[in-house]
Amino acid sequence: MGMDGVTTLLYSSHALQLTSENVTMSRKLTLEEAHHGDARLVTMDSTVNIVLIIGESFIKHHASIYGYELETTPYLKKEQELGNLVAFNDVISPYNTTASVLKNMLSCNTRGERWWKAPLLMASLRRAGFDVFIWDNQWHQPGWAAGTFTFSMETFFYNKEVIDACYTSTNEQYFDYDGELVADFDKKIMKTGKLGRYNFIIFHLMGQHFELDERYPESFTHFTADSIKRKAPYLTPGAKDAIAKYDNATLYNDLVVEEIFNLLRATNSVVIYVSDHGEEVYDYRNNKGRTNIDDSSSGDKNAMFLKYEHQVPFVIWMSPAFRASHPEQSRLVESAVDVPFMNTDVSQVILYLAQVQTKYYNPCHNPLSPQFNPGKRIIYDRLDYDELMKIRSK
Repeated sequence: MGMDGVTTLLYSSHALQLTSENVTMSRKLTLEEAHHGDARLVTMDSTVNIVLIIGESFIKHHASIYGYELETTPYLKKEQELGNLVAFNDVISPYNTTASVLKNMLSCNTRGERWWKAPLLMASLRRAGFDVFIWDNQWHQPGWAAGTFTFSMETFFYNKEVIDACYTSTNEQYFDYDGELVADFDKKIMKTGKLGRYNFIIFHLMGQHFELDERYPESFTHFTADSIKRKAPYLTPGAKDAIAKYDNATLYNDLVVEEIFNLLRATNSVVIYVSDHGEEVYDYRNNKGRTNIDDSSSGDKNAMFLKYEHQVPFVIWMSPAFRASHPEQSRLVESAVDVPFMNTDVSQVILYLAQVQTKYYNPCHNPLSPQFNPGKRIIYDRLDYDELMKIRSK
């Protein structure tokens, strides 16, 4: 049943109030963890870099490393062939909105626990002795000032108290292209020797976010509508052009990720790349973007919706030095390729790879751990993803 304008306004106001209260609770825990927490480093490394690259709107099924017919991820495939990169096969996002995913991905909450009942991951790492850097190409994007995402970023991740307590440095501007964001980090942090002994680095990319032709330089255009060979009544020239633009953005994203690898190749580093959620681009129906699973008029109640809006790429790249100094961690990474988990489990993976001991780490929630208990993968806080896939695949 739809809502009129007044009802929608009242509902939004109530939701905003609840979100504000939750943010306040999480911020309190974050500051307590940063200043008085029990997190400590147990590594024997003389120096190490733990890097999280958060992609945007990346459909796993448009990545050639996962079998897509067009060569959209040549660098990821090259790194995999060199033995540096492991691609995980069964990772999903519990939501199809960035704000909801990031709150759970960057909090130390475990699966089934609300994000506001745990501190930010960055607080635990900072408390343990890591320098924490965030280079974010979505914060302060023009035209986003009134959005839910910007509200979440400003009040949660970039509250002044949180910045002072948890971050060593953040970027000061957005960039037209993600490659410029990486170059800015290289110029201001890498080349100036500002990395510490132990570093946690987050790159939050624009990735494949709309508008697609704004995500890569015009000179980077490789695919065109003629590159799309699939046939369906809804695949008009305009639809094929949109798919081609998405694939160009994916190809450019692949280059950006490789540039990050190159910055760290000669260091003791491990890099995780994961997207926040998927996004449809005329993949199985006449639809582009993301939709509400409860909107029965959109035909979402099937496995294809879950496939294209919730199945995401998740890869771990390890430098030669990291592999040499962490043989057991490397072995566990490689052995977990088919483990079913969610991208919001990444905080537990990072605490493990960073060798940070804290009450917020639980090996039962770390998909790399032999003690991992997959449990149910709940999406939208109420739906069993794997049960839905069984039912809707029939």
